[in-house]
Amino acid sequence: MRKLIAMICMGLLSGVFVLSAQDVPKPPTSGSNPGTNPVLGKGMNPEMGMQMAAFEYLRQSDPKKFEEMQKLKQGNPEEFKKQMAELSEKMKEKAQKEKEEFKALADKYHETKSDADKAAVRAKLEEYMARRIEMQKRRIDEMQKRRVEDMEKRFAQEKANIADEEKNM
Repeated sequence: MRKLIAMICMGLLSGVFVLSAQDVPKPPTSGSNPGTNPVLGKGMNPEMGMQMAAFEYLRQSDPKKFEEMQKLKQGNPEEFKKQMAELSEKMKEKAQKEKEEFKALADKYHETKSDADKAAVRAKLEEYMARRIEMQKRRIDEMQKRRVEDMEKRFAQEKANIADEEKNM
């Protein structure tokens, strides 16, 4: 009975040890007003979110340029930040332009009287929304894929920790 209780205590203590030994990611400290945007999460600012989106867009749209940027990130972080800020700004402008075009189409739809013209404008609006939805689906799929990969890495690390503890027991 004492051995059973000792084993249970050792198991609980090893679990607590493993949980306390995990690296907890710290929020980034650089940037203006970190932690001001609850939508992006604690410790993130809107600029950082746009740069992350720009980097992800680059990964999907131009893998060669993405690889160049990865190398630049390692070799020259300042230039990397500068180029990412430029890419982020371009994406922001493009998104603003698309938003304005969508609003203009929506206004035109409401102002149009004939059914044939309304149908044509509606088709353009539906096409725009279909593109947006497809982009969101791809982004979610990528996020899910990365999270699964991260979880698999954590599980592998936990299994390795358990194996080490069993070996050292």
